[in-house]
Amino acid sequence: MPAETPGLVTRSYIESFFSSMSEHPVSGNCESLSMLKEALVSFTEAETDENASMVYMTFRGMSGPSGGMDILGLMGLMRTYELRSMNIVDSQRDHYIHSINVFAMGICIYQNSGRLQEAFRNSRPDGMFPNEREEFLYVWGLASMFHDMGYPIEIAYNQIRRFLRISCGGSQDIGPVPLVRNLEELFRIGDQSNDALDVMSERLSRVLSLEASAVSDILHGYEGSMYESCRVDHGFFSAAMLLKWMGMASEMSDADVSERIKARVVESATSILLHNFYNHTFTRPPFLLYQ
Repeated sequence: MPAETPGLVTRSYIESFFSSMSEHPVSGNCESLSMLKEALVSFTEAETDENASMVYMTFRGMSGPSGGMDILGLMGLMRTYELRSMNIVDSQRDHYIHSINVFAMGICIYQNSGRLQEAFRNSRPDGMFPNEREEFLYVWGLASMFHDMGYPIEIAYNQIRRFLRISCGGSQDIGPVPLVRNLEELFRIGDQSNDALDVMSERLSRVLSLEASAVSDILHGYEGSMYESCRVDHGFFSAAMLLKWMGMASEMSDADVSERIKARVVESATSILLHNFYNHTFTRPPFLLYQ
């Protein structure tokens, strides 16, 4: 018999994941969950913009508030920016499609790994969701689908750097410094007493068993680190954007949904932060954690 294609394997794991989830009560809308499964299956059959958009939209339908602060609008803007800039940067990935592939890949790994399921189960003592797979779908969905939405900032920086180097005859020595004015506005979430960097610092210090003040200092100083090293970490901006936009959206929802959303958005945003930040920070002095 011929070997199964990657799309068929992915589809079988996705169907198995949603089938296992349906065996237990869910807190979300069952119709929305069913629509999300079908959207993912369609995407495994054809990785088109239309099918990717359907995954984003159906995930929004099962994941909580949208209101006037619909984060999908920001993803659409990112998509437009990438399409218009792909001819003037050295290399460019389609992050709109890529993010759905990452989402699907995570579901497949989770469904096929008892070890990962156990680790996730042990990490959720509060039981904010009645269904473990539904909670994984929500946390992983936010982390995977929105982990690159800050990429336009990095693309813009790379465009400027490329132009400057060409204008200097190909010199690799010249480079602009990334600089954003009034960046604290991006970190302000909900009421003005909440700060995205403080929220993620607290979560990181608990998960990694590190001194809270040390993590806070390094995170609040990360903008300066990017400035000094002439680089942009899109994950840093993506994490802050997710907290800001979901924080504002959750204020429009009922109290029960709001608390469930806030608890898990922090988890997802911190994961987004780590996908570049960890190697640039925690594998180096003074932390020296495992690579």
